[in-house]
Amino acid sequence: MKRTGHLYEKICDKQNIRTAIYKAAKGKRHRTDVQKILRNIDKYVDHIHHLLTNQIYRPADYSEGVVTEGSKNKERKIFKPHFYPDQIVHWAIMLQLAPVLRKGMYGITCGSVPGRGVHYGKKYMERWLIADRKNTKYYLKMDISKFYPSVDLPTLEKKLATKIKDKKLLRLIHIILEKG
Repeated sequence: MKRTGHLYEKICDKQNIRTAIYKAAKGKRHRTDVQKILRNIDKYVDHIHHLLTNQIYRPADYSEGVVTEGSKNKERKIFKPHFYPDQIVHWAIMLQLAPVLRKGMYGITCGSVPGRGVHYGKKYMERWLIADRKNTKYYLKMDISKFYPSVDLPTLEKKLATKIKDKKLLRLIHIILEKG
């Protein structure tokens, strides 16, 4: 498998950081902290660029919250990174890393993939059930409880290293995962 390199330079690119700010701000433009950054975007692009190029970025502690979802009022404990600079740095990374990760992704992977939510998975399963009714007798719908907190970080980092050969990016990912 061919590993991808030179991603860190693309992450540090000012246009990538600017795009990351707009992506991170989506749905949050009413907040005063977000408006402040958008009003003076060049200053904040330069600051994040400085943090990343000099490899001095360190994520802040996440704030914890509880959200209630669905008709069953299921409560989830969530950890929220600060908008600035953490969410923006996360977006800057994912704008460059997502295409690399999608290359080897299984076709019906649905979780956390834009355009591949629950409805995508449901449609896919219905197609299988209709197209091959004779051989498709069973299917399993499942959700792993507290998946993200249960991920073994050294194993995840090893898996990422099989796709990424950029040591600076792997170091940055390690710093972010270690904080979470």
